[in-house]
Amino acid sequence: MQDKVDAKIQEMLAQGIIEPAIGQTEWISPMVVVPKGKDDIRLCINMKFPNQAIQREHYPLPLIDTLLNKLKGAKYFSNLYTTSAFYHIELHPVSRGITTFMTNRGLMRFTRLMFGINCAPEIFNRYYLFERKITRPSIETNACSTQNHLDVLGYNVSADGISPSDSKIDAISNFRTPVTKKKHEVS
Repeated sequence: MQDKVDAKIQEMLAQGIIEPAIGQTEWISPMVVVPKGKDDIRLCINMKFPNQAIQREHYPLPLIDTLLNKLKGAKYFSNLYTTSAFYHIELHPVSRGITTFMTNRGLMRFTRLMFGINCAPEIFNRYYLFERKITRPSIETNACSTQNHLDVLGYNVSADGISPSDSKIDAISNFRTPVTKKKHEVS
């Protein structure tokens, strides 16, 4: 297991996701290794105490209705699949110290937004959905692969409008018929 941890730390260093923490730091969090799939691992940092000190932006996450309204009138759509999504957002050098964690190679800290920080989802959504304008109805078709419809969060979005996804309708239509009232009551 230690070889996998060393390899993962080296990979993250090479990709610029983490860096050695030089000098004194106010925060040091423990690292937990979690199996990921058959042969991979995930390094999880327990941010319980640093999360209590982080001043959150409290940026409201958009409701699905808001996002769907932004797509009205669009003719071309594209899916954006992002691997290790939070790592695409760089942390300001002043903010990196709070992400310091222990390894057998010494103290490391994140240079990128990390999983486990309590404000990561709102920062990611603000950045990708609003600052980068990912949900804009007009896109340049030469910039990415496009299609004439998009299945998103249970909805089919196309130039013709917005409707429930066929898979969701099928799931309801093909649901087993209740035999007794008691058997299908929700407790």
